[in-house]
Formats: sequence, structure tokens, C-alpha cells
Amino acid sequence: MRWRLAVRAAATETRARVRAGRGAHTASAPLVVGPHAGVEHENSVVFLHGLGDTAAGFEAVAHHWSARMPGTRFVLPTAPTRPVSLNFGHP
Repeated sequence: MRWRLAVRAAATETRARVRAGRGAHTASAPLVVGPHAGVEHENSVVFLHGLGDTAAGFEAVAHHWSARMPGTRFVLPTAPTRPVSLNFGHP
């Protein structure tokens, strides 16, 4: 029962910070890999990471795939960090 109260309190605090404009930290510029020099840009892939990860977590994958698809641009944005009730209000 205590953990439910802690989760509820953290969620309430998070909602209040978001409403006040303080809930999210600014995200950095997206990481872009490819297309290779001298190769025409044919298509783009946007990689979206999951909770607790960043674009850097997929950078090696993007470079690996870029070597096999030289005309593809891989865009890896990093989402803003914000506390979530799943993590008891921690980012």
C-alpha cells in the first residue's frame, strides 16, 4: 500500500511540474548517420529509443546498417528526460 501512495505522489508532483513548464529537460540535437559521401540520399530511417535510453544507445547499430545501406540517412533523436511514475518519479 505504501508503494502505491509513493507512486501516486510522484505522479501528482510530475503533473504539477509539467503544467508549470518544468517537467521536461531539453533534448540535444539528433544524431545523424549517413548518407555516405558521394552517394545520393535515397531514404531515411528515424530510430526512436525506449524509456531510459538515448540516441547513443543505437549509434553503433546505425553505423552498422549505414555501411550496408550507404544511401540511407539514419536519424536518432534523444527524447527529453522527464520523470515517470513507473520509476517512482525518477527520469
